[in-house]
Formats: sequence, structure tokens, C-alpha cells
Amino acid sequence: MSSKLNGLDREASEKYWIAQLHDAKQGNFPPRRSAPAVRSLTKTIALHQSASSSLSPMINATVLRAAWAMVLARYCDTDDVCFGASVSGPESMSAPVVVPVRLRLEPQQTVAEFLRDVRAYASGVVPHEQFGLQDIIKLSEDARVACDFASLLVIHTEGRFVAPAAMTGCSLVVHALLRENHVVEFSATYDSGSLADTQVTALSHHFNRVVQQLLAPGEAETLLRDISLAGPWDVQQATVANRDVPEAVDDCQTD
Repeated sequence: MSSKLNGLDREASEKYWIAQLHDAKQGNFPPRRSAPAVRSLTKTIALHQSASSSLSPMINATVLRAAWAMVLARYCDTDDVCFGASVSGPESMSAPVVVPVRLRLEPQQTVAEFLRDVRAYASGVVPHEQFGLQDIIKLSEDARVACDFASLLVIHTEGRFVAPAAMTGCSLVVHALLRENHVVEFSATYDSGSLADTQVTALSHHFNRVVQQLLAPGEAETLLRDISLAGPWDVQQATVANRDVPEAVDDCQTD
């Protein structure tokens, strides 16, 4: 017989998380340190919006989770990523809960198909999100590995942010604030001993770049393999770097 507490079917949740996190691997980005030194960075991302429709918070959250998964996949050189994400708990809870997000990316998959997968994952988690991260960790070694994530994605709307209890311990916490004018304010709290300031700046631009591509008109049938992290900012950085390279001097001497 299933054990139920406050409407949660614990046996069903155990089976769900064991199956969901089977054979999960820990990503290598960002690297972990035992004694992090914390810094923060804030960037603003303007979400593309078609003239005929508005973007609901649910769609925005789906796109942001999908974009973060794609960025991690490229940074970790893998098609199977795990990261933490905050979800709103019942009104009786004082803070959001954190759940592991495990997504698989197929290079031949279209943007539309991947976004559907991300939405389906979010919907599937709902009955099991209150199981608790500490209890998920105890279910299996795979679950422990999956929950030892180095990055946490926190998506919230204006005036509704409450820090999840599990924010500490991650090398990188990404905040995405959804504003009413379809702008996302991106901020990151990170371990400056694991990540250089320039790395986090680049990360914010790459995240922005992927978000814009996922939302662009006509991109629904684009394959994931054709979504590029590099954009105008990377070209600008390369141009500046090449400009600063000193000219070669021919110091060969002839007899």
C-alpha cells in the first residue's frame, strides 16, 4: 500500500525519481570547490515577442529552462544534463523547493520538439516535487549524483521572489526575473574561485543568445544542433583580442 502524507504518494514519488534519474551523470561545469568565494553579476535580456501574441510566464519558464539546458550541454560537451531548479510549493510553504532537472538533448531534435519535452518534464514533476531533495538523494547513487548539481536555475516574476532553501552550496546560481514588459533580468551568483568574471559574462551572453534563437519566429523547426551559442558579442571579443595581438618582428640576422 502506498504511503501518503499531505496528498503526496511517497511510493509513487520514489519510483518516479528513481526512474527519472537512472544513470544520471554529474556535469563538469561549473567546477566545484569546498570553500567558495561569492560574487554576483547582473545582465538584462530582452525576450523576443511576436506582434500577434504575448508570452505567458509558463512559456517563458519553459524557454529559459530549455536554454539553460542547451548552454550546459555545450559547456559540458554532453547530451544529458542535470541541474537544479526552483519550483513554487504550496501556499503553506515559506520558500520554493528545489528539484533536479534531468534533460536529454538530441541533435536531430527540433526546437519545437525539445520545448515540448521541457514542458512535459515540468508537468510530470508536479505530483512529486514535494518529495524533498534530501529524500531524493537517498533513493540511489544515481539520484545522489544528479542532485549534487553545481548550478541552480531560479525563475520568478516581479514581487514574488523568495530564495529557495537549497541555494547555498552551488558554484553558480542563475536568477531569471520575468518582468511584465517581456524582459528577463539575468543575474548570477557564483564562486569566483571556480569561475572567472569573464566566464560568467560570456555565459550570460551565450544564455541570451540561445533564448533569442528559441523564441525567434520561424525557428520552431530548427534542429538543436544548429542553435549556436556564439553571436555578435563573441565576434566583438575575438576582434578586440586580435587587435591586441602584437605584430611579429623579424629579428633574424644575416651573416
